[in-house]
Amino acid sequence: MKNLSVMFFLLPCLIALSACSSMLSALKISDQLPKNSPGVYVNQEYRFSVTYPKTWKKDSNIRGPDTIFQVNEPMKIGTLSISISPKGELDLIRVPHFFPGALQAIFPNSGEYEILSKKEITLDCGTDAVEFEMDWLWEDGQTSLKSTFTIVYKADKLITVSTTSWYPEELPSLKQIHRSFKFY
Repeated sequence: MKNLSVMFFLLPCLIALSACSSMLSALKISDQLPKNSPGVYVNQEYRFSVTYPKTWKKDSNIRGPDTIFQVNEPMKIGTLSISISPKGELDLIRVPHFFPGALQAIFPNSGEYEILSKKEITLDCGTDAVEFEMDWLWEDGQTSLKSTFTIVYKADKLITVSTTSWYPEELPSLKQIHRSFKFY
């Protein structure tokens, strides 16, 4: 009789343990980094990925000192850049106000920067971030550009995913790039 009550106690425990083990296995699979491939950038060191259209080509003419990856739409209508910089002391929500000066340093003849929107968001993976949009003029003084930035603090770094386009119809597909930004 004693063995029977022990068995009735252990059986639910074993079933629960088995369910937890299955859930942990599923979690490990989803937490694995994808592989770098056309349309997927993966950063092994900081454990994040960003997807972008497979037709975009890697740009070897990177101008930002902290830019680690850049791809362009074949007609150079849209650009994705990823940069990693020192974190600094600011609250994440205040960082966007320094981006116009940073762009001015990279593109000296650009100007007329205007931050259109700024909001705190949570990435699909649960990471806190700030997303903001900015209008600005290219170095020719005539081409109006719209950039979207998603910025995150990880460890002691500021990780920035930015997309830029001069073609308004491109903007919804650029938003999808930001939605794909994920940490593992």
